[in-house]
Amino acid sequence: MTMTGIDVEPPVITGCPTTTVQVQVGPTDTSGIGSWGSIEAVDNSGIPPTLTQTHRPGDRFQLGPTQVIYTFTDGSGNSATCRFTVNVIRSKMLCYDLFEVYLTLYSS
Repeated sequence: MTMTGIDVEPPVITGCPTTTVQVQVGPTDTSGIGSWGSIEAVDNSGIPPTLTQTHRPGDRFQLGPTQVIYTFTDGSGNSATCRFTVNVIRSKMLCYDLFEVYLTLYSS
């Protein structure tokens, strides 16, 4: 008698950021480069799950928050998802920065 099991166990994800990834840019920048560590998954079948992702480390993000989603799916259709936010914020202008902007605008 041969017993066949049904895989209902999703892949196990490691490296998913647990906090918002902050990207600080200059006071006049409108976007920044996101950076985070490796996000991986293993499956109980021993076969690496397939990955779909909305963004990769090194991608450019516009000002404000952006949700990043990694979904790992095994051969049986079970999936696990990692979701986190990349938030691009401008640094505050210092007096020196304002002076530099003034010189750029009015030195002609």
